[in-house]
Amino acid sequence: MPDVPPAGELAALRARVAELEERLAARDAQLEAAQARLAELAEQIEELRRRLGRDPLLTEQGPVFPQLDRLAMALGCTVTARG
Repeated sequence: MPDVPPAGELAALRARVAELEERLAARDAQLEAAQARLAELAEQIEELRRRLGRDPLLTEQGPVFPQLDRLAMALGCTVTARG
């Protein structure tokens, strides 16, 4: 028969397990919120890419505005002007 810890020690261990389970549940909730936010940001990036691709000021000639060059690099595309 295995050794059974004293009642006081057993109660302390159960309390610690409950505390750790609560902390884990809180971390899970934080992770889910972060994943949801990442999904929102990914959708926003895709929408910006679509909008950038439809902009009539953008062609294959060169950058229209230097500021757009950095945005294009961040989005993984090229900004060019009509020639």
